Amino acid sequence: MDELAGKQATRYEKGDREKAMEVAWEASPDSQIDNWKSPVLLIQGDDDRNVRFQETVDLARRLEAHNVAFEELVLPNEIHGFLRHASWIRADEATAKFLARTLGVSGE
Repeated sequence: MDELAGKQATRYEKGDREKAMEVAWEASPDSQIDNWKSPVLLIQGDDDRNVRFQETVDLARRLEAHNVAFEELVLPNEIHGFLRHASWIRADEATAKFLARTLGVSGE
């Protein structure tokens, strides 16, 4: 983890690094994968520089191993915040359809 978060002496931030790493772990999907039951929709741009694409692939594998239903939408040549209007539309439509299916409601 040090290679990602940097060593304390070389970082600009001088807060409680150990506590920050603990909070980050607890906020991550990986920390609760054993308790995860609800279906999930994973959406990510394949050029995301905030969350490595491999992390989403790994999460999908973990969900599958725990028999958690999931769907994926990969947006080619998109970054973390989606640059193209068409990508936002695809993500929003996929989310609405996923929620309608998952919650058993009609979108009409």
